[in-house]
Amino acid sequence: MSTVLLPSVICGDPGPLANAAWMMGKAMTRIADLVDPDKSLSRHSSAENAEDLADSLSCALGHAHGYWASIQTSPELAARALDSAVNRCDSEAVAGKVTMTLDLPNATSLTVTLDQVSYAEPGGGFTTVAADSPLATGIDGKDHLEIRSALNMIGAVLTRHLAEDAFDD
Repeated sequence: MSTVLLPSVICGDPGPLANAAWMMGKAMTRIADLVDPDKSLSRHSSAENAEDLADSLSCALGHAHGYWASIQTSPELAARALDSAVNRCDSEAVAGKVTMTLDLPNATSLTVTLDQVSYAEPGGGFTTVAADSPLATGIDGKDHLEIRSALNMIGAVLTRHLAEDAFDD
């Protein structure tokens, strides 16, 4: 795989799809290292290889989001967010509005609220961000996808910990 991907990755601007593929190749190497440590060329421990695997997959996901955002408009991404939420709402808790505190390196903090445009409005489902301090820029399609992905993961994790009757009427 590296012989196919390396030329596209070492060029000036490989683009998100080539970068995602490269990171997936790295992830596959880490999986091989973990599945058969006796044949592994890695000098790192299994825990370090597992961490690198998770980091590589996370990086690949970020590049995949970048590619996806480059081929769809914000309204199209918002519509996909709506479809995804509707498909999951019968079996999983879906993260809605979230307010969090970001602790900054200068010992200050910032309160950020993540929400979505109402589904009844144009662009319904697109992520919105509000903060108690002005943000430098608004969010774009890639940001929307990354935020939704993170919130979907949180929803899935917390769903596993809900009481059995949580979905009962």
